[in-house]
Amino acid sequence: MQQSIRQWLPAPSCGWQLSRCRFRATDWLMGWLALLLFLPIVTLAAPFAYITNHGASSVSVIDTATNTVITTIPVGLHPYGVAVNASGTQAYVTNEGGHSVTVINTATNTVTATVQVGITPEGVAVNPAGTRVYVANWNSDTVSVID
Repeated sequence: MQQSIRQWLPAPSCGWQLSRCRFRATDWLMGWLALLLFLPIVTLAAPFAYITNHGASSVSVIDTATNTVITTIPVGLHPYGVAVNASGTQAYVTNEGGHSVTVINTATNTVTATVQVGITPEGVAVNPAGTRVYVANWNSDTVSVID
């Protein structure tokens, strides 16, 4: 995979000897994940929107047809990003303060799992098949992959 990243990135001034260079491929990947995932704090699982309540450590589920909160789900400390799988059956919430991702069953709006990831997880994305979740961990400069 690193080879394909190299094809799309211009070579930094120090060349591709990454051990001697401050540029890392993970920085590029995390930058794009942050760009794509930082902005949409609201994620839809039609006809519902999952909204993080950072200070309350919860997620509000809003019925988009009536614009009403139907439930509030307690999650980890300081939730930040939300992604819903393509089938709309699971929502994934990054918890900045808890260094974790909370998995929510969207049919029952209950927490089904909490997965520990890197430090200060923010951006989150689900692959189209729904088989992997990618989490950008800001302070550990890593990307966690949840199978």
